[in-house]
Amino acid sequence: MPDKKEPEFDVQRQAIIVIHGIGEQRPMDTLRDFVQSIAPPVPLAGNADAHEPPKRKFFNKPDALSETFELRRLTASEHARTFKTDYFEYYWAYKMSGTKLSDIGWWMKEILWRPRRNIPPRIRWIYSFFWSGIVLALLATLTYFADKTFELNWKNSLYAWLTSVSPLLPKLLTISKVLLPLLWAVISFFLIYFLGDAVRYMTPRTGNIEQRQDIRQTGIELLTRLHEAKIEVPAPKKTGDSPAHEKPAKRYVNKYDRIILVGHSLGSVIAYDLIKFLWTRQNELLKLTKTQLEAIEDAADKLNTDPTETNRNAYREKQFELWASQYQSLGSWRISDFITLGSPLAHAELLLASSPADLQQKQEEREYPTCPPTPETGKKFTFFSYQTRKTALHHAAPFALTRWTNITFAKDFVGGNIDTFGHGVENHYIAAEAKALNKIPFLSHVAYWNSTEPKTIDLIRSKLQLRINKKPATNVVTNTQIDKD
Repeated sequence: MPDKKEPEFDVQRQAIIVIHGIGEQRPMDTLRDFVQSIAPPVPLAGNADAHEPPKRKFFNKPDALSETFELRRLTASEHARTFKTDYFEYYWAYKMSGTKLSDIGWWMKEILWRPRRNIPPRIRWIYSFFWSGIVLALLATLTYFADKTFELNWKNSLYAWLTSVSPLLPKLLTISKVLLPLLWAVISFFLIYFLGDAVRYMTPRTGNIEQRQDIRQTGIELLTRLHEAKIEVPAPKKTGDSPAHEKPAKRYVNKYDRIILVGHSLGSVIAYDLIKFLWTRQNELLKLTKTQLEAIEDAADKLNTDPTETNRNAYREKQFELWASQYQSLGSWRISDFITLGSPLAHAELLLASSPADLQQKQEEREYPTCPPTPETGKKFTFFSYQTRKTALHHAAPFALTRWTNITFAKDFVGGNIDTFGHGVENHYIAAEAKALNKIPFLSHVAYWNSTEPKTIDLIRSKLQLRINKKPATNVVTNTQIDKD
């Protein structure tokens, strides 16, 4: 459900980071399509009868924060006179190379060897499909060797039976000898260049560690640069008591007041990791009061005790209040929202752990942050920090401030409802508007911001909250003071 009331606060600039999913992605393709679809339409300026050309939805700017020159920053033009929205892409595809079929085979063996009860219900049919294929392949192999060993002549008998059914069937069987190698080549290409990305990123084997570390490190560096970007603002005017020769001290404010992470497919898992690791660098430094921390703990406890939609919405409001109370401070936590689209995190007990019990244990040990955060004792997810000499949120509590929204199409079996990371995740399990996307499994996985899905686009927009009611504030820094771009 859309939030009933948009918050009012003073924001000068916000950044949206889009993280792409699996496959042979090209730089900027995902971001450009996303912004073209998601950025709100820009109304015509001046007289509508003047036949003015439509305004561009965004301006293409240099991206000085990313590590590669292949990327650009897209700045939405709608808010040019209020505040700006900058769209960035975290492009990681080129960091994942050298995938072999043996990597995928080892992973599939690990998955298929698990008991069926440990497979998420939503994708058990896929598990059964693979096991059926394995059994049929084994039967075919045994039949072939039995025919060769005991000279049973089953091959000729099979051809005779197929001919009696239809004269075309033996010809199709002959053609299949040519088509099967071609089909295997296509399947191998998909496994290596698409599924391989997910397998290697989510499997901490020796050969994958370097790529996993590189992808995470580069993403953390991008988020750190966004957090640390500052602008100088005019210093307060001198008072009569100030010496005439004294130079006013320089004042700085955050360039980006708000950051939103949007992860599609495997990109949502990467985004989750970036939030998890970045949080541990900042959690003890946030300027939060004991009263504020108790309020979010009370809301979380109420949600965990009675996980209703009303209590979840109340918890989300407290999350945003807590975030808004500190975002303007230097060194603050700027990530207000995390949005996942077609996310494999729905199958975390399969992909990130060896069983549902293993995932639960890792969450209880606070290896994997949950929403709401896992308490340390009782209902508390705070502790006394000897570094700052005050109460702070623990190392797995980013979702005390960051709201998590998950959107999944019914036939997108890559994703699903994310129920294993806490009752604070707002799930939207929806049917696609295009009929074909509701009939063919997985086809809708790449359609979350397609023009055929206007309702989903509106939902994503509402959760991004691109339009924010500005709250009047004193000493507000205008965009003219910030920069001219």
